[in-house]
Amino acid sequence: MKIKTVVVGILNTNCYLLYNEKEVIVVDPGGDGAKIIKELETINLPVKHIVNTHSHLDHTAANSYLKRETGADVLENLKEGDIVETGGYGLKVLETPGHIEDSICLMGDDFLIAGDVLFEDGYGRTDLPGGSSEEMKKTLERLGKLVPGDFVVYPGHGDSFPMREWKGAY
Repeated sequence: MKIKTVVVGILNTNCYLLYNEKEVIVVDPGGDGAKIIKELETINLPVKHIVNTHSHLDHTAANSYLKRETGADVLENLKEGDIVETGGYGLKVLETPGHIEDSICLMGDDFLIAGDVLFEDGYGRTDLPGGSSEEMKKTLERLGKLVPGDFVVYPGHGDSFPMREWKGAY
């Protein structure tokens, strides 16, 4: 699985294009739909799904545009243990509330798409509507046990990093 990052929108959201030799999954198209389409054209593969790590507008703004332009399904209401498949490769859905109640992470074989749950130097805000510092604490403790240190974490904003270098606290 290859991962290409496209930084989009006024909050510099990381939109991820996950692909293999057959298909693409777009994660968190938070704006700049035409920019995302341009990057998809360089990959030159069909888009199978559009997935959001949570419902904040900076992660969802280009959903309709991409659906219209690519014909891909927007996967909604993903739950713990669901598998998002593309070209024979599966990403496991982890429910990770705290930043907002509908936050999810996508776990691959050696990486985690973390949305606004994990950042290199901390974690996502919990003071917005739907946020909970108590739920975030539980989520961070759980991820600390589930995600191996050699996994690469791809956050919703900022640079990717190895889990073992995460500077947040559980």
